[in-house]
Amino acid sequence: MSVDEIRTAVLSVEGAPDKAQAYLLARELDIRESRMFDSCPLLLQAIPVIPLDVDIDPLSNEIKQISLDPQDRLKVDKAKGITLTLKTDFGPSPILWGAEAGSSRNDPDYLTEIHRNGYIQALISTTYFGPSLPGKGDHRLYAEHQSFFKSFLMLCELITEQQEIASPYLIRVIWIGARGGYFNRKEGISMQNYGPWELGDLILPNVIHQPGDAWQPLADKLYRYLCNAFRTTE
Repeated sequence: MSVDEIRTAVLSVEGAPDKAQAYLLARELDIRESRMFDSCPLLLQAIPVIPLDVDIDPLSNEIKQISLDPQDRLKVDKAKGITLTLKTDFGPSPILWGAEAGSSRNDPDYLTEIHRNGYIQALISTTYFGPSLPGKGDHRLYAEHQSFFKSFLMLCELITEQQEIASPYLIRVIWIGARGGYFNRKEGISMQNYGPWELGDLILPNVIHQPGDAWQPLADKLYRYLCNAFRTTE
């Protein structure tokens, strides 16, 4: 989807009741125009479907502790020996809409944002994890990226619980500029390469988190969508 197509989509959605979807598309447009992570980033977004009565403070100490994660609650797969996590090494730092944090200050592999309206975002470089594959595209997702899905949803869970947000959340995942990219997963002792992705962006179906439901099953659902996109199974 081109920037012009996204801009048109934003304008059309903003005239409809679905303001949440419009906000997600607007943020995606901002990311494309800023060219953050030229290496085809994976964008994870979550936003309250019902606007909050009172804005949250993304720069509060409570949210800062969630981002810095001294208790390693964002390492949801640590028992499996997988350490991919959205735990941040700095921040949160103020931005126009709220706060930003990331894996490092100078050359981050991923960035997170928390906005005053309850919007939560993670932007992940798809060249971050794993070795280069000769003759393959220079951007790829791995089965282990499922841990980022889980870590992102844990971030959402911790923030919504701490801030007592009772709204349903709309969750969207898009691999921006995925054309030519691969999905790699280890099967037995060998690495299997699925792809290349032949379309433009890879957009997974949206999911909704309802108040009171567990967050983590949605990570498994998103991972199944990813596997299905590359015509493989979990």
